[in-house]
Amino acid sequence: MTYDTFEEIEEEKTKLTSRTEFKSAEALQGALDTGMEQGAIDSMERFAKHLEKI
Repeated sequence: MTYDTFEEIEEEKTKLTSRTEFKSAEALQGALDTGMEQGAIDSMERFAKHLEKI
């Protein structure tokens, strides 16, 4: 399960916190083995670029 929280920290600035919980250490390891960590980094970078355009 993934939880995303948006928090206004200053005028026109928002902090995004994303937390993913896994049912077990094995489930976490399985996700990491698929490249999930790099995929999440790539997604956040694309999201940041999108936000710069709007």
